[in-house]
Amino acid sequence: GEVGPLDAGAASELARALLGDAPAALLERAAGHPLLLEELARLILRREPGARVADLALPPSVEGAYLAQLDGMKPAERDFLKRASVFGRGFWVEGVAAVGGDVAAAAPLRAANFVVPRARSRVEGAREMRFRVGLLQETAALLLPDDARRRLHEGAARWLSGRKGATIDELARHWEQAERRPEAAAAYAEAAAAAAAVADTATACAHADRALALSD
Repeated sequence: GEVGPLDAGAASELARALLGDAPAALLERAAGHPLLLEELARLILRREPGARVADLALPPSVEGAYLAQLDGMKPAERDFLKRASVFGRGFWVEGVAAVGGDVAAAAPLRAANFVVPRARSRVEGAREMRFRVGLLQETAALLLPDDARRRLHEGAARWLSGRKGATIDELARHWEQAERRPEAAAAYAEAAAAAAAVADTATACAHADRALALSD
């Protein structure tokens, strides 16, 4: 379940565990919200040398903290996360490279705990990683202009096509997000047939409906 607000003592204790200190500006801004406190602490840790915590413009929300973290990254790292975001919470390093991301950005992002590796990859021959939290993935995705997002979804669909471990319904989703209606309709029709073959009637009907809607 969701963790409730921390009292002043617990908030200070968490701040000290994260930073070695409990700055008043951090405690006031986080207002006992543990996730916000943790993400603001990450911002503070990555601040410019010599910058005072009291002088930082600490955002008032978790989403704002993620936006500030993304804004403070090196351009190649921020760009990598934006491109990775089209795959969803989980992504493949080689897939991000295929849609224009810089593979060298993966290691520093992992070191900073923005992304975490998966022990086993669903897609054969590719390194799978996940955004540490789903909201970070959603925030990165919001930074993409619509036309760029469409192109990246098309690139993701092309990269996943024919790869062992990729599912036909995720291909359909990428083609639809790319606004490639014929490819999306064909993929949803194939996904409907696959669901029907294992007697998943509800999923088969939902996919068939999308195939029909996209065929109009």
